[in-house]
Amino acid sequence: MSDVERDIRERLVEMAKRMWDEGLTTKTGLYWGGGNISMRVPGTDRVLIKPSGFSFVELKPEDFIVVDLNGNVLEGVNKPSSETPMHTTILRNRIDCCLKNCAW
Repeated sequence: MSDVERDIRERLVEMAKRMWDEGLTTKTGLYWGGGNISMRVPGTDRVLIKPSGFSFVELKPEDFIVVDLNGNVLEGVNKPSSETPMHTTILRNRIDCCLKNCAW
């Protein structure tokens, strides 16, 4: 795993907790933390996405699933979010969604 990908995983965990604290995600069904979060690894076709059914408040960097821009699982043992096709479509077509606020 690259240093950039490790940093993204840590940032996603931090952002997920901030989203929870701000009330942007709530309890749905049996799981705490309905909703999803993802980010494309700059300069690659790799996307890190929250796994299905995982709590925003208990996420760890290693929990994220790696998919390609077509939603195919590349790494991870859990099921990726059911919203993976939407996330990958946006990240495939709007590179600026990733790069505006990144320091890489």
